[in-house]
Amino acid sequence: MKRASIDVINGWQAGKSYPNVVFVQTESAVVVSGEDTGKKVAVITLEALEPEPHYLVEREDGSSFIARQSQLRKG
Repeated sequence: MKRASIDVINGWQAGKSYPNVVFVQTESAVVVSGEDTGKKVAVITLEALEPEPHYLVEREDGSSFIARQSQLRKG
């Protein structure tokens, strides 16, 4: 994972769109793979663009983890 620059993160938080980035800040998602499969999360921030978008997401209990975009679906 190559971390996104602060300019990209700030732009994303301000509403700028980036190629292949499908989630926006505070959007709800469901985890579709990994140990949290089936759990609802909220997208907190964009963490990386390559090799695929990664997001810091928050579980309903308030804990957080970094998820690949392919691990999430809108929900």
